[in-house]
Amino acid sequence: MNATASYNGIPFISLDQENRGALALVNGIVYMTYSGYLGDCGNYHGWVVGVDINNPANVHGWATTAMGGGIWGYSGVASDGTNMFVITGNTFNTGGNWMGGEAIIRLQAGPTWTGQPTDYWAPVNRFSLDNSDTDLGGVSAMLIDVPGATPSQLVLALGKDGNALLA
Repeated sequence: MNATASYNGIPFISLDQENRGALALVNGIVYMTYSGYLGDCGNYHGWVVGVDINNPANVHGWATTAMGGGIWGYSGVASDGTNMFVITGNTFNTGGNWMGGEAIIRLQAGPTWTGQPTDYWAPVNRFSLDNSDTDLGGVSAMLIDVPGATPSQLVLALGKDGNALLA
């Protein structure tokens, strides 16, 4: 893909990115997820790129602001028909700051991200996960409905550390 997407001043550079996940069509936009070509090597970011099927020149993207944070799951984005959900992997050289990795991310159409606490969840041990390459984002997000729970619609993440997490 020769995308012209950028996010937060980060350009999409196709030579650094590998499309790992399946394509998803949600409300007229095709979504693609990306990680690194060489595993945890290179100057990649976790990316979600959206291309409007009625106007393919209309390309938008969201990326982890830290290096790394690949979206490794093969099934791509999960969607509730309105929002997209992805799980990001480990990031590098963050200086102890959270910059999009090791998280469940909810994106709105486009994709766009509000940055609000309601649109992401990252575990308290995320820096430990980063340092040990035990990504939260080893697989794609799975949406599940738990009748009687509050909230009843949750996202399941299965991490490389052997834990299943609900957010």
